[in-house]
Amino acid sequence: MSKKLISILLSLAMVAGASATVSVNADENKTTTDQTKDTTSTVDVNKFGDADGNNKINVKDTTAIQKYLNKSIDSIDETYADVNEDGKIDVKDATIIQKYITKKISTFAAKADNDWRTSSVGYELFVRSFYDSDGDGCGDFRGVAEKVDYLKSLGVNVVWLMPFNKTSSYHGYDVTDYNDVCDDYGTMDDFNYMLDTLHDNGIKVVMDLVINHTSNQHQWFKDSIKKSGKYKDYYIWNDGSQPIPSVQTSLWTWSAMRGARYYSCFNGNMPDLNYQNKDVWDDIDSVADYWLDKGIDGFRLDAAMHIDDTINAAKQHVDEKEGSVTHEWWQHFENHVKEKDPNAFCIGEVWPETTMETTQAKFFADLDSDFDFYNRSEIKSMAIGGQINIAKDNQTYNNKIKGYADQTPNVSKTTINSVMLSNHDINRIAYDVSQKNSDKEVSTARIKLAASVMMTIKGMPWIYYGDEIGQSGGGTSGTADPNRREAMDWYTARDGKGATKMNAVRSWSSSEKFTKANDGVSVEEQENVDGSILEHYKKLISIRNKYKIFYTGDYSTAIIKDVVKDNVKNKIYGYSVTDDSRDYSMFVIHNNQNADATFKANYDFTDELSGKTYKVGDTVTVSKISSMIVRYTGETIPLSAD
Repeated sequence: MSKKLISILLSLAMVAGASATVSVNADENKTTTDQTKDTTSTVDVNKFGDADGNNKINVKDTTAIQKYLNKSIDSIDETYADVNEDGKIDVKDATIIQKYITKKISTFAAKADNDWRTSSVGYELFVRSFYDSDGDGCGDFRGVAEKVDYLKSLGVNVVWLMPFNKTSSYHGYDVTDYNDVCDDYGTMDDFNYMLDTLHDNGIKVVMDLVINHTSNQHQWFKDSIKKSGKYKDYYIWNDGSQPIPSVQTSLWTWSAMRGARYYSCFNGNMPDLNYQNKDVWDDIDSVADYWLDKGIDGFRLDAAMHIDDTINAAKQHVDEKEGSVTHEWWQHFENHVKEKDPNAFCIGEVWPETTMETTQAKFFADLDSDFDFYNRSEIKSMAIGGQINIAKDNQTYNNKIKGYADQTPNVSKTTINSVMLSNHDINRIAYDVSQKNSDKEVSTARIKLAASVMMTIKGMPWIYYGDEIGQSGGGTSGTADPNRREAMDWYTARDGKGATKMNAVRSWSSSEKFTKANDGVSVEEQENVDGSILEHYKKLISIRNKYKIFYTGDYSTAIIKDVVKDNVKNKIYGYSVTDDSRDYSMFVIHNNQNADATFKANYDFTDELSGKTYKVGDTVTVSKISSMIVRYTGETIPLSAD
């Protein structure tokens, strides 16, 4: 049903009298007139849409807007009546409210656009590797603060700081004190300075909170070994009365002092906490409170699916059989955090070995978000030339996410997927691409294409530091982790003011392999250079920040094209992004094949990515290993097969 017709119907309803309202079923093109039917929303939308100011959102608000437009009433609450926040009150606002209360849309775009958790671009950084402010070769808090202008130039709105608590390792995932910071990075005053600097520049801060396990040097564990007080059962102990399957033997570490084994999912230096013990819940709640009081904006929750691991399984980790309190704990934690700070953000690390898509999605019943390893694999496949219908797969996954999230309305969460190309535990995208492409020019194009895909699919995109310049790092085993976390490459010569070094201050048990001089992979070599990976990222982030529809829209396959190379046909897919609450749509196509693809322009348009303009009827070439992003209005996408 057209918006004009909706307007006419609403106007007719008011002629019939103040007590009559109109309900519109957009899917069935039906209208029904009822006597002040109360279709109150029970969802908190921060009052957007509550045009009549009665603290609930129902069809009366549509009527109030329409009366205002027809000058039947003098005023309404303009702050909340401009639902799509386009600076004016018109029938579009009434339409959005109507669709919301008839469950045609799940939320208002205005709310999403003003909520940093559903409208930001994130950046993961390893403090140790990022920037050194005091010359000891180790990155630190003040080094992060010193590079705030760089973060702003990228356009990112949030940084995720890998663990910075007191620790006994270089990586920080074995916490020895939750309420203190790593000495290598500076003092608590230095941390506060960094946090204030980022906040003053409009950048939110997400903390990597490692609460599945602690270090074996944590005082809780030292007391647990001694069976001391309440800490006796803070960890998962087995005195021999519980059989251990042979496949899990490596997950249990012997303590001679206690005369028992303890469960350690990752290694013996990192014993798992016992979430069957509610005292653990209380202490972890207090840890979250401490950092929220400091000003932290959210938490990345390490190893979220391993909380209360299934320990009597037939294989080492059974991802689809979480422990009895796994989801109960995370739902409790989410609600606890939101009671403390309703605007906080909780992102889980759910990295399953099996049933990846479903296992990840299940945790959206508990938390605001999960990092998406499933779609990361899809994007990687696209980047190296795979025929992937990414819009279809991404939308299907997001529908699954919503299905799980809707199961727990009692959990105070903001549901959005978190998409990525790389992180500290997996190979960098540049490494994976280079394994398949020895030609540097082709590799560069494919790295840029991968970024284009990530930045144009649904969810909150997260950039791993250095990916924006095409840094490489990786390997085929767990021992490659240190090389996935090498120094941020600032300079052509590799070394320079603030450059960090592996093994500075403490051992990484590895040596540098990928950060090199004069290889074209540095900020200095790419900044303000047309066609560089860095400038490509900046452009993509700018587009993403401009068009919030990429966060809220529905994704659907819009065009399929055969690309022929050496008599072999491969398909590429273009997709549309639509949102009924917005007055525009987006069209995206990624040609990940080694041959150009040609189309016809259906009307005049401009490619947001390249800046090229086209006229109706023009032959449009989407070059090999490249992308096109177009804003359009109406029902017709900009391209058709020629």
